[in-house]
Amino acid sequence: MPEPLSYKQTHVNHEGMTQAVNQSIPTKALEVNERPTLEDASIFHLVRNIEQLIKGIEFLGERVDALVRDNEKQRNFVDTPTAIGLTIGYTVAYHDRKFLFIYSAPGLTLVANNGTTKTVAASTWVNISYPRGTILTVQSGSDVTPSLVTIRACDFLLSTN
Repeated sequence: MPEPLSYKQTHVNHEGMTQAVNQSIPTKALEVNERPTLEDASIFHLVRNIEQLIKGIEFLGERVDALVRDNEKQRNFVDTPTAIGLTIGYTVAYHDRKFLFIYSAPGLTLVANNGTTKTVAASTWVNISYPRGTILTVQSGSDVTPSLVTIRACDFLLSTN
């Protein structure tokens, strides 16, 4: 082990006399550690982290694209066969869809609990997009032989011809 470096320092003792004091400098403080390799340099850790972030962002972008494609496709409609009479009503329920249509083999006139009426022509789909909770009944209908209809909830407008 190399001899420690030293330097002289003037020191005044408690009696007021000046004397030279030898002090050694620790050699460990002067030792140079190995230089870091390129792989250990912090900039390369940063580059690796950025590459991982970019891969993660690309993965998320692919997932978002798949979700958008799924949402662009129309969801399946929900058909609800039901009987409607003079006092046997149907409560409007959209089943998380945007539009509501009714189909009836014979023609009939619907009456909503808010007082409005809607004529349903025979064998056609008619838009009945009333507010949720509206109760529909058949005008001049019978509870003994109620009208059998199909209610369709869907995300797209149907052709009403």
